[in-house]
Amino acid sequence: MNNNIQHDSLSANSASITRRRHRGMAALSVFLLATLPALSMAATTYGLTFTASDKGTLTGGDDGARYAAGTQLTLKASPYGSYGVKAWTGDAASCGNSDTCTLTMDGDKTVGLEFKGVPVGFGAGVTGGDGGEVVTVSTPEELKRALCDNVVNNACADTTPRIIQLTSTIDFRGLEGMKTSEGCTYSYNSCEVNGKPERILKFADYCAGRPTYSITHDAAGGSPMLVGSNKTLIGIGKEAGIKGKGLIMGGGVSNIIIRNLSITDINEGIVFAGDAITIDNASRIWIDHNYISRIGRQMIVAGWGTAAGVTISNNFFDGTTEVGHYCDNRHYWVMLLIGENESITLIGNRILNSSGRSPEVGKQAGAAGVGVVHIVNNLFESNFYMGVSNSDDTITFVEGNYWKPSDLYFFPMFQSASNKIFSTVDTTANAARDTCLAGIGRDCVTNFAKNTSDFIINDQVMPLVKQSVEMQKAIGGVTPFPYAKVAEIVGASAGPQENPDD
Repeated sequence: MNNNIQHDSLSANSASITRRRHRGMAALSVFLLATLPALSMAATTYGLTFTASDKGTLTGGDDGARYAAGTQLTLKASPYGSYGVKAWTGDAASCGNSDTCTLTMDGDKTVGLEFKGVPVGFGAGVTGGDGGEVVTVSTPEELKRALCDNVVNNACADTTPRIIQLTSTIDFRGLEGMKTSEGCTYSYNSCEVNGKPERILKFADYCAGRPTYSITHDAAGGSPMLVGSNKTLIGIGKEAGIKGKGLIMGGGVSNIIIRNLSITDINEGIVFAGDAITIDNASRIWIDHNYISRIGRQMIVAGWGTAAGVTISNNFFDGTTEVGHYCDNRHYWVMLLIGENESITLIGNRILNSSGRSPEVGKQAGAAGVGVVHIVNNLFESNFYMGVSNSDDTITFVEGNYWKPSDLYFFPMFQSASNKIFSTVDTTANAARDTCLAGIGRDCVTNFAKNTSDFIINDQVMPLVKQSVEMQKAIGGVTPFPYAKVAEIVGASAGPQENPDD
């Protein structure tokens, strides 16, 4: 009996000791957990920081977010407007100029982007004279030879890659003498400014029913310089340019860049006495960061032949003129885009003091195909009467443009409801959203104007866009910025720059 009592007592003591030991271990565990650093309670994380830019956005990660160690992020650059990726910076520098970058979160990361001007839209991929000889010209003859040193049957056969640099202004006025042609007064109701009307050289039926008389004009303006394939013509700095003579690309030439120049003073006020830039049966062209003003007729004309794969970007079309068609010191003849099977992106341009053809879009009767002009992120200021004039035989796709409000008599979209135009405003954006996503793979960016009654969404347009891989890629591949940013961004960047890539 005593042995049993002793055994029971030992068992009880052992159990008590075990319970105390467990309580002690539990208390120790609580103590240790309370005193360990917080990081031991969770997986290691690292922070991601984006360096801001007003030229594009980064997606694929969140600025300021933290990610578990080892997380792989695929970052995507979406440049605005007419910019492309120049280089990834910071901890993504190894990604070069790719549109995407894979980043492993093995530490805190700071990522940024540098952007540069590139041809976007229909002119994407134009290289001009890249890889060719770099030639600096300073005289009229040097310029003409560099642009085309082999002319066959009035067309340029020079395909040698060449980068032609201008560092000053080359003036052709007076060098080829004066010419006298029959013409007439063409200004509205024969109005005059300081005794001068707008005049026009006799062509087609423009002078029908009007008294004609002799008009003397500079001969150089009526004979533009031929530009051959694989050429880049670029101004170095903001002061380079050409006066009194324009440029023409025709006869099937291709792969041409015209950049950072002033092209001015071609028989101002005399219609048909000269155009600044002509595209007539040419393709793959980039016209960028130029200043064009005081031109007899068109600042840019495309047609009658094709103008395919063309991007017109960041130019300043200054219509301020001595007389103007309505005698209001505004130029009527801005851009005539009527090429056969044309495909043109018009982006980031400033159009000031115009009274028509800003631009006029269409094609010649009987011309083949359905052309397309994408008008995006342009700034329109002090415009009178007729803005974008469009037609039922060419698609006019209008996004993210800003018409600065004024009290002038003005129709930003000069058209009829049957024309092939797609142009959204804030009040129609939601209704068009699904159509845009299905057609171009993104939202359409709305336009702003004081008068929005003529901004229409023609239901024929998007099915035509969806039928063309080229249209889908060229329109959908552009990332417009909101119209609220147009005045600031385009106002500062349009026209020649010290460095047009900045």
